[in-house]
Amino acid sequence: MGEIGQAGRGGRVKVLMFPLDHNPPHFHGRLANGSMVQVAIDTGDLMAGTWPPAQLGELEEWRASRVQQLRDAWAIAVAGEIPPVIP
Repeated sequence: MGEIGQAGRGGRVKVLMFPLDHNPPHFHGRLANGSMVQVAIDTGDLMAGTWPPAQLGELEEWRASRVQQLRDAWAIAVAGEIPPVIP
């Protein structure tokens, strides 16, 4: 698993991508308490997990401004490599 970014105030939401993960293209968000969600890259749809609305909003804001970077990172991850950090 590779941490590819941080969202929210103070980076409290960690953004992760797993090498060789399954389709559709997605990423994972993790809170400090270990709670995780899975989010579709292109649509922002929540694929798995539940979070409070404030944290989901922070993650969605981060995703929406980085869709192409996330697509590029996905291509690297499904090739078995650890994707780069997305600022």
